[in-house]
Amino acid sequence: MDEEALALELMATYRAEARERLEAVTRVLLELEREPAAPSTRERIEQTYREIHSLKGAARSVSQSAMEAAAHAFEDVLVGARDRDSAEGLPLQSWYTHLDRLAALLEAGPERKAGPVEIAAPRIASDTTAVPTDETIRVTTRRLDRLMADVGTLLVSEQAQMQTVRELSELTGRTWRVSALGVSPEVLALREQIEPVVQALRQQRIEVRRHLQTFDDDMRALRMTPVRNLFYSFERMVRDLAQASGKLVRLQVSGEETELDRGVLDGLRDPLVHLIRNAIDHGIESPSERAVDTKPEAGTLRLSASRRGSRVVITLEDDGRGIDLLAVRRQAARRQPGRAATDAELLELLFQSGFSTREEVSEVSGRGLGLAIVRQGVKRLHGTAAIARSEPGRGTTFQLTVPLTLATTRCLLLAASGNTYAVPLEAIHRTLVVTQEMVVRLQGQPAIRFENRAANFFHLAALLRGSSVAANGRLPILILDAPQGRVALAGDELRGEQELVVKQLPDGVPPVRCIAGAAMLASGEVILVLDPGELIERALATVAAVPGISWNAAAAPAPARMRILVADDSLTTRTLERNILQAAGYEVAVAPDGAEAWRLLQSQPFALLVSDIEMPNVDGFALTERIRAESTLRSLPIVLVTARATPEDRVRGLQAGADAYIAKREFRQSELLDTVDRLLGRTRMEAA
Repeated sequence: MDEEALALELMATYRAEARERLEAVTRVLLELEREPAAPSTRERIEQTYREIHSLKGAARSVSQSAMEAAAHAFEDVLVGARDRDSAEGLPLQSWYTHLDRLAALLEAGPERKAGPVEIAAPRIASDTTAVPTDETIRVTTRRLDRLMADVGTLLVSEQAQMQTVRELSELTGRTWRVSALGVSPEVLALREQIEPVVQALRQQRIEVRRHLQTFDDDMRALRMTPVRNLFYSFERMVRDLAQASGKLVRLQVSGEETELDRGVLDGLRDPLVHLIRNAIDHGIESPSERAVDTKPEAGTLRLSASRRGSRVVITLEDDGRGIDLLAVRRQAARRQPGRAATDAELLELLFQSGFSTREEVSEVSGRGLGLAIVRQGVKRLHGTAAIARSEPGRGTTFQLTVPLTLATTRCLLLAASGNTYAVPLEAIHRTLVVTQEMVVRLQGQPAIRFENRAANFFHLAALLRGSSVAANGRLPILILDAPQGRVALAGDELRGEQELVVKQLPDGVPPVRCIAGAAMLASGEVILVLDPGELIERALATVAAVPGISWNAAAAPAPARMRILVADDSLTTRTLERNILQAAGYEVAVAPDGAEAWRLLQSQPFALLVSDIEMPNVDGFALTERIRAESTLRSLPIVLVTARATPEDRVRGLQAGADAYIAKREFRQSELLDTVDRLLGRTRMEAA
């Protein structure tokens, strides 16, 4: 490892250690403030001194002179208090100021030096407890992510091998059946040799699967972290917010040993910050108000975690005034006059951006963004956020439900109009099979009744592409539940369930509505993984605009589908564009580079080309120029979809002969379809 890489790794280790020490000091100061005369006061002060002293030494070892000086100043303040048995009279607020200074320096990032980074020899203080190097090692989450991705790839390969062994077993079985009809001794001898080989392969596959599963479990365990550190990091924030608002608030924590994937845990920080701020500002009353209601002077926030199967539920409960539904109803009436709403619908409105019952904006809340940010942040973790309970005068309970890990997702595969999609299992309440007779109309919209509740009924293809779908006989449906409502989603065929390694869309490709990512099946096929929350939101928001299902319609001669060629060296991008175009009614072929696209164009007829620019062998510019120089292809419409979005690139693309140019960072499904339909002279319904 070179000197620069060593310095970077050492700096990352220092920053992680510094955060841990600052969090430990914060907890000790809060304990001193709560129990100033506790018997352990002297030990707590001594612990604070040791943590700051160790932090000073760590800062010196990586040449962070400002951090070292700030720690030394705090250390000087602490020296005179080391023999105190009581925290009464200690300038704790001044200590908090020193602590904030250290935290600000840490968050500002490492000090930059003009020359090579000098790594000072760390001074081991005699009164610091060293962590044995043979028991603990720091590993960045990025490295763990790479290892998890490798494990996922191995699992996919193992599934493909399993399918190969099955096929080989079937072939062996066929030889047994054929041998019964009478074959030569040579064939019988060959069969007897093949059978042990197949059996050995089957046994080896079982062993490989077992070891891979153990490896996968161990890797998952490495990423699991107790929620303890996250929960305790809120104690200081609660104390400061309460003081700023003139309130007394206690934070009670339970279930802190519950473990979550580190990535999920990091993603929960912002949603919980907003919920806590909201609870203190909106929920907890002032001491005088609580006295009138015969409540304890100090309000209580209870933050807990519990595991439920493959999910973890984070609960934040306050004992404050509860949500004022009358105020919510008045605000809702201003936004949507004349619309009646149930209590549950009113609570859902609180998660809308810009919705607030506060008349004035404070530093803490009032802009109507907090709960919207909470739900958006939890959605990114493939979770849900809901108000579980709210009672006037007794408080409110929020629940955040998130998966244990984002590394892999158990999904149900659903085929719809020629494409296969993956739907995460945790979002599926039930699977059913329906016939036309089971579909009713409620308020003019198709629905089914299930468990004494109505669920709006859609076909997945109709929801994604906006065109009607023909169906015969029975359709499998998924009952999807979310705080916003319930939806019955139909497809053409259920294709089983699989554990999938879900990967984000490539850099440069903006998020596509209802798509959470992509995954590869054991067969090598790349499929899109759906976002259940966005599916439900889209269905409920556009219920009147989603076409229905034509049951048992007379089969009319289908018009010939126009063929489109998609050329892109990214497998995920090719799959995304192919699925979008296929869902719109086009027949699609794909090519991994410009050379293969050119070969296909010379051997098969196509109505249009969608191409990337940066591809191996022949890039998009060169491919466009070749097409325009070929008399038989000169009139072929060409759409360039690329991450290169400078004006110069656009001009070059159009000069080469492209008919349209779409930047990936501005890419929208509707823009691609509108461009293709326009160039082919078709309306969206004709294309479908």
